[in-house]
Amino acid sequence: MKLSVMHFYGVSRIIFMNKGISIGIGIGVAVIVAIVAGNFLVQDNSEFAGTVTEPTSTITQQELKTMIDNWMSNPDEDDTNQRLEIMKAYYTFEESGHNLTQDQEGLTLMNQIRKMISLDVPKVELDQLRNEIRIELGLEPLFDTKILYVDSKLVDCVGVGPQQCMLVRENPDSDWEMFYENIEGFEYQEGTQYKIEVMITDVENPPADASSLKYTLVEIMSP
Repeated sequence: MKLSVMHFYGVSRIIFMNKGISIGIGIGVAVIVAIVAGNFLVQDNSEFAGTVTEPTSTITQQELKTMIDNWMSNPDEDDTNQRLEIMKAYYTFEESGHNLTQDQEGLTLMNQIRKMISLDVPKVELDQLRNEIRIELGLEPLFDTKILYVDSKLVDCVGVGPQQCMLVRENPDSDWEMFYENIEGFEYQEGTQYKIEVMITDVENPPADASSLKYTLVEIMSP
């Protein structure tokens, strides 16, 4: 049997010369389909590759050491912001999955960081800073914050026993609701309406008659 291959506009036709029977254009169609599919896959993959998020940059222990050394040798007159920037760098370092080394350098850095924290940086402010870093890194936040409007009067209510509750709402147009919890750091004065920001954290293993949430004052926004 004698076999030849003819190409007509990129389509292969195989003809058996001795019988004059056309097999068809199956092979040519298969080639075209493969080429089109290949081009589609290349294009699709390139588009997908364009959406890949760049890894979040982090800070090294050496960079952290340089920042702390600069703070200790040349602190600002009011160095609160300076220390907060260092703590932001440290939280970024830590929340990115790194730990200070257990050698003399790492232990010294940790002691210096503890010294910074002890110099009148409110814990709630540091907690907020860590929370912001976790959100920036795409991690689950450690706590929620919420704005509450507090009415100027207390009302009688019943929790574990008879007590007086604040009236709060999350929107100025909403109805007032009884608030049975304490807000740590908030000194309420009856006769004054407040707009406050609170931090809400989970309480591990709360007593059966206690709330599983803890409220801490972040800021009195008004009056």
